[in-house]
Formats: sequence, C-alpha cells, structure tokens
Amino acid sequence: MTGTNAFTSGFVQAVDPNEPVYCICRQVSFGEMIGCDGENCPIEWYHLECVGLKAVPEGRWFCDTCIGNVNQMKKRKRGRPAGS
Repeated sequence: MTGTNAFTSGFVQAVDPNEPVYCICRQVSFGEMIGCDGENCPIEWYHLECVGLKAVPEGRWFCDTCIGNVNQMKKRKRGRPAGS
C-alpha cells in the first residue's frame, strides 16, 4: 500500500492516499478531533494535540485563523461612524 504515514498511539500506520486530510498538519483523521465553529473555516477539523488542547472545551471553539477574522471584524465595526 502506498501513501503517507500517520502516527497513532505510537504506531505508524499506512494511509490510503485518497483519504481526506484535516488539520494544520494536513494528516488524516485520527485520535480525538475538534471542529471549528467558524462559518468559513478553511480547515474545519483539527487534532487536539495540533491546537494545544488536552480535551474538547465546552461551548463554541474557534481556530486561530477564524478567531483572528472575528477580531478583525470587531475592530472594523468599532471604527465605523454612528448610523453605518
């Protein structure tokens, strides 16, 4: 079988080259993952380890890209004159 390797629980497993990839690491789905709540998130699903989480937090969660976009929108809204 050809393809890339994914590390899962210390074991190297062969990966189907047609399997979709996720996360900032561009690897297949493995282990526990979290979905970004950003409407237009370019990645959508992340491995907990890759985003520095040990467990899925309660409530909504946004990746660094989407949280940056939300903060930019808030700054733009604050800069608008009243009545806009």
